[in-house]
Amino acid sequence: MKLNAAINGILEQPDVKQPFAALGAVGIGGPPEKLRDDLGAEIAQWEELVKMRGWSLMEFVIIFIRIDAAKP
Repeated sequence: MKLNAAINGILEQPDVKQPFAALGAVGIGGPPEKLRDDLGAEIAQWEELVKMRGWSLMEFVIIFIRIDAAKP
């Protein structure tokens, strides 16, 4: 829990928050269980899309990289 508390503190520092804000993102801290639950939900969401489209994992990764590279 010491590492978790340290990371949460770092995420609150203005010099860490600003680069996230510049990207339109927010660094969110919390207990390890929150990270586990959030990642599980995110994985389930993307897994459903990949299955629905019939993509392989590699196809998904390539599509994701292309979309990310196209961002300004």
